[in-house]
Amino acid sequence: MQTSVLMINLYMAKEKMYVIGCTSLIMLVLLM
Repeated sequence: MQTSVLMINLYMAKEKMYVIGCTSLIMLVLLM
């Protein structure tokens, strides 16, 4: 049970990082 919660948290963190990376890339492209 605890391991599944940990995996979900890791997955969410990865998704957040991916979204942040995409948004920052788009901002860089728009600024250029």
